[in-house]
Amino acid sequence: MTLPEFLHSNKKVAEITVSGYLLVLFDEKCLLCNKTANFLNKIDVHDQLRFAELGKCSLNSGTIIAVNSDSIYQKSTAVIQILFQMKGVWKIIGLIIERIPVKIRDSFYDYIARNRIHWFGTIDKCQIAGIAFTDKIVDISAINQ
Repeated sequence: MTLPEFLHSNKKVAEITVSGYLLVLFDEKCLLCNKTANFLNKIDVHDQLRFAELGKCSLNSGTIIAVNSDSIYQKSTAVIQILFQMKGVWKIIGLIIERIPVKIRDSFYDYIARNRIHWFGTIDKCQIAGIAFTDKIVDISAINQ
């Protein structure tokens, strides 16, 4: 099953995105990804984000994925969509990054993604679940939840 097929057939994903949240899927075994999710939660003052672990749904694509009710975003475009949800200075940063051609943005993103494990390491267990935003963690592992 492809990523779009999985996400479009998953009732839990539909429930979250129809409710107006941006669902952020990340590699839970990547330390950089966990730290980023923690940071995003901290700056999500308007409660716009929900998080899901890619590995639990066997979709670990090596990239961040953002899903809203209309679209599935990956790589640098996902980062931009997340920044747009943050408002204020973060939205402005997203607007600036969006002006960079996708090919250049994604090349930079791919470089970091390829080296993230080497630079930052891995963890055995998702570290964001123990933090004070467990209500924002969504289990989308089963297709028909």
